[in-house]
Amino acid sequence: MPSHSEDAGQRVAPAMMCNWWLQVLLMTIQNPPPTLESDTGKKHFSKSMRDIVAKCLVKDPSKRPSAAQLLEHKFFKVCGPGLESQLLTA
Repeated sequence: MPSHSEDAGQRVAPAMMCNWWLQVLLMTIQNPPPTLESDTGKKHFSKSMRDIVAKCLVKDPSKRPSAAQLLEHKFFKVCGPGLESQLLTA
């Protein structure tokens, strides 16, 4: 983790960096997961990609699909033959 600000070229105190990480952690816990939906109304991602990302980002592990279930998703089926074996060995 860098101890300086890349934008300003100034050093940042470690306590400030720790505070920033805590804020990020709290936002992750308290806010809904991000989506690939666009605010502009334009769709840059396919429906199946938006769906697979949403399924992967379900916060409650008991409600989130397993890796095996995710591999059965349409998104991976249209990516081409052999992708599943590549993902499983990676």
